[in-house]
Amino acid sequence: MRIAVSCDGLDVARRFGFAESLTVYTVENGIVTRCQNMPHPHDTPTHLLELFQSLGISMLICGLINVEEARLYCALGVEVIAGAVGPARQAMEAALTRHMLGLDEMCDDDDEVTCCTI
Repeated sequence: MRIAVSCDGLDVARRFGFAESLTVYTVENGIVTRCQNMPHPHDTPTHLLELFQSLGISMLICGLINVEEARLYCALGVEVIAGAVGPARQAMEAALTRHMLGLDEMCDDDDEVTCCTI
């Protein structure tokens, strides 16, 4: 499993579209085996989705994200966990724990998504 976290420095970026970078964690059997950081490409949602698919990303963790963009990712297999704050590693570990325990949450119908599994 590969998890991307939108970041500003070592923390989750407040808004996905304005993040400085993406930190990608590779998780095998519940253990983080690799961590990579790359500049956020600031591209269209369709191109970002293609990037996520080429990298094998199945989960995106971010602060705020446009609901239509989040739904696009979710519909095409990338689970979106929005509303995250604090250190990226802690946000990833919390989301991974919820995922492994099967505690998925649903999207809100607000302008900004708080969590999304469609």
